[in-house]
Order: sequence, then structure tokens, then C-alpha cells
Amino acid sequence: MKIPTTKLLRSAWPFAPRLRLKLAPADYVFIIQYYKNGGAERVINHYISALQKLSPDLKIAILTTDYDDNATWTAGVPTGVQFINLSPGAKNLARYLRRRLLSQVIKQLSPKTLHIVNCKVALDWLARRPHPTPYRTYLSLFNSDFSPSGRLRTYYKELTPAAPHLTRIFTDNAAVIKEATAATGLPKSLFRVHYQPLVAPIKNPRRLQKTGPLKILWASRISYQKRPDILKKVIQLLDPKTFSTSVYGSLDPGYSEHFFDGLTSVKYHKSYITFAALPTEDFDLFLYTSQADGMPNVLLEATAAGLPIIAPDVGGISEFINADTGFLIPNFTDAAAYATTLNGIAATRPDLRPLVTNAQKILKTRHSLSHFIDTVANDISI
Repeated sequence: MKIPTTKLLRSAWPFAPRLRLKLAPADYVFIIQYYKNGGAERVINHYISALQKLSPDLKIAILTTDYDDNATWTAGVPTGVQFINLSPGAKNLARYLRRRLLSQVIKQLSPKTLHIVNCKVALDWLARRPHPTPYRTYLSLFNSDFSPSGRLRTYYKELTPAAPHLTRIFTDNAAVIKEATAATGLPKSLFRVHYQPLVAPIKNPRRLQKTGPLKILWASRISYQKRPDILKKVIQLLDPKTFSTSVYGSLDPGYSEHFFDGLTSVKYHKSYITFAALPTEDFDLFLYTSQADGMPNVLLEATAAGLPIIAPDVGGISEFINADTGFLIPNFTDAAAYATTLNGIAATRPDLRPLVTNAQKILKTRHSLSHFIDTVANDISI
């Protein structure tokens, strides 16, 4: 990699030996804050899978811009994809220097297409460009969120000035388009919904067990966004003789494995690599809590595993879970509504297989890989 020639970039260059960058030209570059084992990374991998099928010779790269305490998910990088990890040098680097470094790396990659996914540094870099970008530039946008202090966190501040440089904005749900257009004034024609595919075996749904405690599965990140505090409140409202709950998920900073201590009907099993590795056949129900989401991949995975779902009406969840496909909780903070729904199920032990079957029909059509590839072919130029 060439040493930057500007004085500003040279001041940032002492960390370069830690990066050990060896760049090859790329046609299509995904830019993301950091590459962890999460939903945004899986979205990138879905796009890569589709692009590789549509154009096997396409040179694809993933570029990260921000530092993260958690380990980079190098095992998740698809075969044949160049991975450029700027995270090691970003920890003590000012944001404006990261923008300049990002610009330098992009120039050397000489791509035809950029695809920004959950990356404020890249969006900010784009927004500050005084002239049209020479690249086709796509943005994937999923949902807004709230901080623990209640502050709304969105990409809309950067999105409005960046919009003139964007070819298209992709989402995994329709709800965020309504929110984003209202917040920014951007036209709906700039947006496209790309429902994400699920490539997994679809298992036959099972009847609830007629006697004994119903077994609940909760699997997600233990993070403020996923509201494990609501989960605790729900469990406290349930009879431990009627329900047992298993919790799987990695711990975000501020949470510990002792978070559920004191709840006798809960067992925390720590993190998981893939949903398919979980013993889903041991459970009766999948419970999901969250305050902000796009279209959670874990709901698709739970459906494929044959589990009935109880989930909140946030983000795009209602585009998948409704009265025909599961149980939708109107207010994500209403622990009593979750408990009432669960107690009603336990009291009557209804046959929930038709709900799961209906949800699986959506998986086989709207969330099939072939449908996704067709959508990508229509909306992305390569």
C-alpha cells in the first residue's frame, strides 16, 4: 500500500504497520463499521452470495472502519472475498482521519461500486464530498435505535447530505422507509426493500407438550437494544412450575453472565455461533424482546426450526409476525402482555402448528434465496 502523500494522512500513518494492508483491486466494496457475528454482517454475506452467483468473476471486498473491543469475525468472511480490516488502527484515530484513510483505501481499490452498511464514517465521508462520486454507491439501512439514556440514534443526520451521492437505499423491511422519508424528506423512489433470504432446512412444526412446563427459547445479543430487562420482567410474572426459559447470546459491555441470577426458571447458556447449532427441538416456543429492529434474522431462523414466535411490534417485525403467523405484542415494554399471551398458551395448549406453517410459507417465497437473487439482479448494477 502506498504511503499517503498529504500531511494530514502522514500524521495518521504511525499505526499503519499494525494494519499490514495488502490491497488488490476490487469491483464491489462493502463498507461496515466492524465485522462481527451479527445481523448486518449476515446481510453483507447474503449480498455477496447473490453477487457471486450473478457474476462469478466479480472481485468483492469488505472494508471495516471502526475499532471494536470484540474479536473480528474473520471466520464469517465468504470465500474469495478480500477482507480489509482498518479496526486495529482506528482505536485512537480521530474520525476525520478515519474519513481520510477510508478515502485513500477506496482510491487504491478502484471499485466500480460501493455498498455502505451501518457505517457512519463512510456515510459522513460521502456527505462531505463536494463533487459527485465516481462510484455507484448503495446504502443498506435497517432501523433506528435508542441509547440507554433514551436518545434516538439514527443515520438520518448523515443521510440527508449524502443522498445526492447515493444510487439507491436498500432496507430489509418496509417500516424503515416510512420513518426515513418522514425524517429526511427523501423520495420513496430512492428506496428498495430487499427481504433477506434464509438458507436453512425447514423443519416440521411440533405440537406443544400436553403436560409439564413449557420450554421457552430466547436467543439474541444480551444488549440494551434487545431489552433483556423486559425478558426478566416477563419471567418474573410467570409461574416457574409452568415455564422454563433458556437464554443464549453474547454479552454486550455492561452485561454479565449473572444478569439473570435469582430467576430459578432461567438458565443462561452463553453465546452461540449459529442458530442451527441450538437444540431447538427441545423447546416449545420462541420468545423475542427488542426495542428496535429491522427484520430480525433470528425470527426467520426460529420459524425454520418449527417454533411458534412471540415478538414485539417494532420495526419490520409485523411484516412477518401477525395473527396468522404468531403472536405480536403491541408495546415492546409491556411485560404483562407477554405474560398474558404465554399464560394463555399454557392454559389451553392449543395446536400452534398452523401458525408456524403459515410463517414457513413466507420463508419459502419472500425469503427464499432465488427471490433474493432476482431482487438483487433487478436493483444492483454489477
